[in-house]
Amino acid sequence: MIEDPSGEPSENNRPTEKSFSGFDWYASQKQRSEDDIAALTSADQRFATIRLALFAVFVLGFAFAVATQHSLWGSIAGISFMGFLFAVIRNESVRQKLDALRANQDTLNRLMARCQRDWESLDKDLLNRHQDHLRLDSDQTTLSRDLDLFGRTSLFSLVSMAGTQAGAQMLGTWLSSASTPKQAEERHRIAALLAENRESRLSFYTRARQVGCQADDPSAFVRWAVGPRWLENRTAIQVWPAISSVVFAAIVAVGLSRGWDVGFGSGVRVIAVGLIVLAIVNLILAAVFLTPIAQIFATAIASRRSVGDLQSLLDAARP
Repeated sequence: MIEDPSGEPSENNRPTEKSFSGFDWYASQKQRSEDDIAALTSADQRFATIRLALFAVFVLGFAFAVATQHSLWGSIAGISFMGFLFAVIRNESVRQKLDALRANQDTLNRLMARCQRDWESLDKDLLNRHQDHLRLDSDQTTLSRDLDLFGRTSLFSLVSMAGTQAGAQMLGTWLSSASTPKQAEERHRIAALLAENRESRLSFYTRARQVGCQADDPSAFVRWAVGPRWLENRTAIQVWPAISSVVFAAIVAVGLSRGWDVGFGSGVRVIAVGLIVLAIVNLILAAVFLTPIAQIFATAIASRRSVGDLQSLLDAARP
């Protein structure tokens, strides 16, 4: 997680010649990233226009097909809808590339800020939030306060490129704990080996940032999974589907018994009014309970995605 000496200022807080070459390399990569982002942003805007146009054609074609019963309008609606789905799929790939490039640019901004000792930019970076959630024992806390290891203008803010909370925790533990000479030499040796491989480190830093921003802490899903069941104390919600089915059947039965003659009490009107009332009740229940249900599904889906994200990060770390 510690940046190579060729990309950071060294003695007496003065950048060396190597640090300038590192900064220039980061700047060139950032310029290339900005150019790619501009091109993809333009493509994203074009796809958005195409999607809107195709969807409008689909709506109009469907409306005319229903009104005129002409097969031509049905064909137009079907073709435009297929084109709309194709545009959505292509647009999604463009947006995924945009997200990756923006994460890459944020990583380069942090690397350049470290070279310049730009504490304000470092503090604004999302990666700095990890140090607010470090778990340290009493000895580590005392040492970190004495040496100012954590905080806005701290050693942690300068050296950390940890994109995930787990990585930040490991780095924080290293910085605030005693190490043997052998451990220190081994870490220094590994950092030196990684120092010259800027492209691989930049790719890994970017992927770690994406995972850290998008993936949930795996332990959070475990805590949610073993926590209290949401439906246990909500008996009405559990029995309502059965009640709703019975009510639906009753409405249909009453309507059929009234016959199909046109009139205020006709079966068609009874069924229509009954189903509308039932739909309104279901919508009200959905509006009341939508938020917690949505949170449940969001937690499950995000945690499922996190497993894949974390696995891809581990694969990227392999030599």
